[in-house]
Formats: sequence, C-alpha cells, structure tokens
Amino acid sequence: MLRFSLLKKPKSLLIIVIAGAMLFQSLGYLISIHFKIGYFIEHVLFSWRDTINFTPYKKEYELIVEQAYLFVDNQPSFFEKFARECSATEHGLIFYKRDLKYPESVYHQDIEELGWPEAVQNHYRAFPTSSKYSSEGSIHISSDYIIFNPHLTAGKLVYSKDGKYHKELIDSYWTEYNLVY
Repeated sequence: MLRFSLLKKPKSLLIIVIAGAMLFQSLGYLISIHFKIGYFIEHVLFSWRDTINFTPYKKEYELIVEQAYLFVDNQPSFFEKFARECSATEHGLIFYKRDLKYPESVYHQDIEELGWPEAVQNHYRAFPTSSKYSSEGSIHISSDYIIFNPHLTAGKLVYSKDGKYHKELIDSYWTEYNLVY
C-alpha cells in the first residue's frame, strides 16, 4: 500500500529522491575524507589561508612538468642514474646524479624554452606564503607524477603525467597526514 501511495504523490517521491541523492553525496564525501570530520573542520576553520591556488599558475606548472619529463624521457635509465629530486632555476633544471658527492653530483640542464624564467619565477606563488616554497623548491619526479613539495606545509601539488588520479599515491598520504583532499 505504501508504494502505491508514493507513486500517486509525485511530491513525496521527489522529496525521497532528493534526500537520497543528498545522502549519497554526503556519504561519498565522508568516505573520501575517511570520516575524519574533526580534522576537516579544523582545516576549514584554521587553514583556509594555506590553500594552494593552482589555477592562475597552471601554464607555469605545465611548462616545468613538460621540460622535466622531456629530460627524464631522453635519459636512458634516468631513475638509476639520478636522484628523484630536482630544482627549477631561471636557467633550467638541476638534477642530482646518484653515487657522486656534492658538487660533482649536480647536473644542470639548461632550458631555453620561451617563458621559462617567468614560469620559474611565478609558479611557486600558487603556494601560500607560509609554506616557504621558493622558485628553487623541491620537485620530486617519478615515472607517473611530479610532486611540488613546499618546505613548511603538508600541502603538496601533484601533477600526474597521464592526467589521471593515482589512488596508491593518495592512499599513501593517509598514512602520513590526518586529512588528504
């Protein structure tokens, strides 16, 4: 009987559908933050100024990522020869050779791409000033993604090579940090 009465009242059915959709969305969000509501509220209340503002600097990041992978892809056995960390300077990228001591380990890849100096000078502005990320900040390279890693904040910018979401990387952050989004 209840089923027939709901079908006869379209408003009741609409309310149930909307409530179900809202419940589904809320549950999906809670699952995505591992039900750590307290940490999320703390983040919203106290860390709003530490948000990474990626959009205005997207072209700068794309140029840095493009040049980094161009070097990586043109180096046979890159990950065996070089450390996974590099830095961006106005003149190019600095890589570090494995098994050599500083300063012999430093390998400077000059980049003469149009807009390179400006990209390096501006890309770090995506991070909040409290992060102390500089134009020569730490850049971590893997075969699937590049991580821009500021010094004084847990916020990281992950740029995947294939443009896809890498669940294993994001899940690994849940072991290090209370909130990942």
